Amino acid sequence: MSRLGNQRIKILRGEVLYALYLFATGLDDKPLYPDAPWRLPERSLKLTLEGLHMLPGDEELESVLRYLSAPGKEYINVAWRNDGRGGFEYAEITARGMDLCNGDISDPGVAFPRRRA
Repeated sequence: MSRLGNQRIKILRGEVLYALYLFATGLDDKPLYPDAPWRLPERSLKLTLEGLHMLPGDEELESVLRYLSAPGKEYINVAWRNDGRGGFEYAEITARGMDLCNGDISDPGVAFPRRRA
């Protein structure tokens, strides 16, 4: 993978994690999905990434989710479908994922783009 491609995948991992973080923390500390504040359904995650102009193909998104949920990382949990269609039902951020978003821990494989104030 080229250096530019490697940086892009790091940013994509950060965008996925940050989207989960934003939905969990919500607005004024009120989650957007109160019944399951840590979870973001597949469709909602894809629409969020599309709005950011960061929507990858299904294989690339699956790779990002597998990295973020890998043993030892465990920034997210993913409910994978086992119905032969592939994909996932939802992804949810973990306490470690919140720590990564807050800068309490770091991961060289995840990059968060600078945000405007």
